[in-house]
Amino acid sequence: MKKANKKWIILGGLLILSIGITIVLAYVNREKPYTIDILHLEDITTVKIDDLTLEDNVTEYHDQDIIEELYHIFYNKTTEEESTTLNPEYPDILYIVTFSDQEGNSTSMYIYSREENYYIEQSYNGIYKSSKEEFECVEKYVD
Repeated sequence: MKKANKKWIILGGLLILSIGITIVLAYVNREKPYTIDILHLEDITTVKIDDLTLEDNVTEYHDQDIIEELYHIFYNKTTEEESTTLNPEYPDILYIVTFSDQEGNSTSMYIYSREENYYIEQSYNGIYKSSKEEFECVEKYVD
């Protein structure tokens, strides 16, 4: 009887240990939110907006107030939804916004509407919820 009890204690201990290891691994491997990869505001010297529905319709701004207004649309957004494509799929209206610094570094992301919903997407990073107000803020700077 003592050997049988010892076996059950060992099996119970192994079961508890394996459950503990599973919980730790699930916590370590959990999905981490995506954030938009963007240059630091103080480094940005130019913002370009490309209306991808028209050829050669790129509007460029160097005004720091406009750069800051547009920057805050994209800065500090997080999402759990990964972008697995180069371009957004099936947008109704689509713009690409590119922030650049003096060294030639740049960061680009799309802002678009689809079926009366608004999104920001950074290729192979994330798809972020946006608002009509944010979309219209970008749209007002498109010539």
